[in-house]
Amino acid sequence: MAPMVRGSELAFRMIGRKYGITNCFSPMMTASSVLNDSGPHKLASCPADRPLVVQLCGNIPQQLAAAAIKIVTDLNGEVDGIDFNLGCPQVVADEGNFGAFLCERNPDLTIECVKALKLAMNDKSVVAAVAAAAAAAAAAAAAAAATTATATSTFSNGNHDQLLPALTQRSPRISAKIRLLPTTQDTVSFAQRLEEAGCELLSVHCRRPTDKHYGVPDYACGRTIVETLNIPVVINGGIYDMETARAVYKETGAHALMCAQGLLKNHRMLTDDAPCPAALAAEYLESCLHYPPPSPLYIRKHLRWMFREELQPIKTTNAAEYKAQFTNWRPRLWTFLVRPYLTSLFQFQQIVHMYCLLAKISVPDSLATLQLPTPTFKNIKAAKSRIGKNVKKDS
Repeated sequence: MAPMVRGSELAFRMIGRKYGITNCFSPMMTASSVLNDSGPHKLASCPADRPLVVQLCGNIPQQLAAAAIKIVTDLNGEVDGIDFNLGCPQVVADEGNFGAFLCERNPDLTIECVKALKLAMNDKSVVAAVAAAAAAAAAAAAAAAATTATATSTFSNGNHDQLLPALTQRSPRISAKIRLLPTTQDTVSFAQRLEEAGCELLSVHCRRPTDKHYGVPDYACGRTIVETLNIPVVINGGIYDMETARAVYKETGAHALMCAQGLLKNHRMLTDDAPCPAALAAEYLESCLHYPPPSPLYIRKHLRWMFREELQPIKTTNAAEYKAQFTNWRPRLWTFLVRPYLTSLFQFQQIVHMYCLLAKISVPDSLATLQLPTPTFKNIKAAKSRIGKNVKKDS
């Protein structure tokens, strides 16, 4: 699961893991917000949220290093990697001089940032946190092994004691996520510099910054990077279903694939071809009960992605044609999803409930058991502060 602003939070990561995602990246966090504890996307995790890579952005080596150390210690060593965002093509990255723009404008500073992050993972507080996490994991594994041990156990106690620390007691891996530079050679040369600076894993979004999220991915360039570097390379871009994933995996020879929009549309994309969006939404909201997102903005984003193909009105420059679409309930529900007064989980449950009633389909079991009242636009708006049965309030 790719790092996604307001998209790869704990509730969504845990659902992705349920359906075959093996590694997850956190939403992008700025180094300054981590150090000030002021970020709107405060990182949350849990013991089952592994492997986990936390993505940072910034352009000041010392600040990035301090933020990385703080993340590892705040998570008590239970994090598997720190990723440096070098691929964001959005206006905010342009204005803040980070992401893809930092690579283009100041490659030397980019390399210094990677070196600083790599060095930070040798900080004594990081080493202590990782060692403590490894010791706790070893104790838990030993206790579990003791309850299931048999005379024909594959591993002896000696092998168990010898292997486990080697697998768990290591500092988080430093990685980076980039987009393609103007030419393949430019990209390969820069990727080699990142590897030399201490980058241990490279994710490559096979589009250029000007392509945003919709240009045709250049997988041939991705394959060249895979074949050139000595570190694992993860390929990203244009992967929306399992068939495409298999094709890209074969074409690039990548060590792994990374998905973003494909998962936002359908978090079951690796196992289920065409699930009902209401089923996806209800499942996500159920995960939010256990792992409350940092703000309602996360929930709005996810529901808009899940219902996009069902509800979004057709884009047109003709104002009359656009307005005429709103005689139908679908565009009305689409625009309703971004209303600022949608703040409680109960309201979002009611929106999914309303969709099912209007589309004349069965209400998902997780919502049906809540015995929700019949929803209308008016009473959903009025339910701003309501906490329904078995529903926790958003944090």
